[in-house]
Amino acid sequence: MVKHTFSNKILALFLLTNTVYFAHAQSLEFGLRGGISSSWFLNENLLKAGSDQSYGFALSHDFGVHTAINLTHNVGIELEIISASLNEGYSGTFKNAGEFPGNGVNYYAGQTYSANTNVNVIQIPILFRYEHDITGKYFEAGLGYELITSAQYSATYDNPSFSITNNITNQLPGNDFVAIVGMGWNKRFNHDSKFYFNADFRITYGVFDLGGVDAHGQNLTGPKSVILYELPNPYYASYHPTHALDLSANIGVFYRFYPHVMVHKRKIDF
Repeated sequence: MVKHTFSNKILALFLLTNTVYFAHAQSLEFGLRGGISSSWFLNENLLKAGSDQSYGFALSHDFGVHTAINLTHNVGIELEIISASLNEGYSGTFKNAGEFPGNGVNYYAGQTYSANTNVNVIQIPILFRYEHDITGKYFEAGLGYELITSAQYSATYDNPSFSITNNITNQLPGNDFVAIVGMGWNKRFNHDSKFYFNADFRITYGVFDLGGVDAHGQNLTGPKSVILYELPNPYYASYHPTHALDLSANIGVFYRFYPHVMVHKRKIDF
């Protein structure tokens, strides 16, 4: 009993010491951020499809709230809530006429089309940040939880002309986890200000299989997609997962404040 009580006292002292240390060593940040990006829903079947399913550039965007706790002059942990609209563009030209087995849409020789998949998400990243205490330049890395709120596929065909728009929310999972790495720069507005300007570049990669649709709007997963992989003449040789890749450039403004007097005082304010 004595040994157990002593151990509890040591644990309590350890926790108290660390609580006091962090309470007197940290600064906090709160602000807004937003950016533009290029998103890619990468699937090996589409990459091998040829001219009738070519990936194209489509602009994506994000906006959200930035918070951070700085444990030392250099080390911090960021927590953000970001609303993002991820867009993937497609285009192609058909050499022959036929019908897509996954959705029954007819296509014609020489016909061209452009398509877009839009996925709206709420992303909650938790990132470790190492910041240079003189220049304000930093490196960040971590993981994020992503809630998929809605998704839509649309396509426009020429010669003959027609268009398609489908809600594909149910053809994607409800969530995903993402790995994030980035680099950026924090710059104080002026010497006496607690407001900072932020600019960064991030690479975000989806860990789970998104499934979704191909460039023609055909469901890649689920019971209705079986026909795409059926022998002896499958549309795709085998199933391959879809992973989201997002390359973003972002800017923001945040307020850095110190809960206690003389806390986190820098030798040089960048």
